[in-house]
Amino acid sequence: MTNGNLRGQADRDLSQELATETVLVYTVRIHFSDLRKVIMTSSHRVHFFHLIWSTKGRKDLILPKMQEELYAYIGGVVRKCKGSLLEIGGIANHLHLLVELSNLDHFTALIRNTKTASSAWLKEAFLECGSFAWQDGYGSFSVSTSQIEHVREYIRTQEHHHKKISFEEEYVKLLTLNRVNFDDRYLFD
Repeated sequence: MTNGNLRGQADRDLSQELATETVLVYTVRIHFSDLRKVIMTSSHRVHFFHLIWSTKGRKDLILPKMQEELYAYIGGVVRKCKGSLLEIGGIANHLHLLVELSNLDHFTALIRNTKTASSAWLKEAFLECGSFAWQDGYGSFSVSTSQIEHVREYIRTQEHHHKKISFEEEYVKLLTLNRVNFDDRYLFD
């Protein structure tokens, strides 16, 4: 027999076999929402951000006596925005925050609310801050989980770090390291 004949014979044998047996066919309909539950029942996400902003005009307005209370207040604002403040530090003219945020929908509100509320709180809590304001912009850099401790240490050692480098130099360096495009003319207010 040739190859074609063998295949034909096999097809006939299978047809005869199927004709003599009962074949049950089931039709299963699965609604898409049920299928989604089978595939994955929930979303899992976590995002870490290194946030930086300065006082308006980079004036030295954050006095050492204010820092502890200011940092605690900012931690409360971050929590209200569904985030976690992992580290905070800085010097008299700027802050660094390391925050964890699981829902990116809250990202812009977290920054806006933190800056607005802390500025108002400083003006109310400290008479010398009557004209306090943060700069309009900010820096935001994503942080991988493997770098969290490195960023925490960097934030903790801001005072030591700024004995060697200005805020402006530090900020430009961070932008460059993170490959952020920027125009020097609009970098600082």
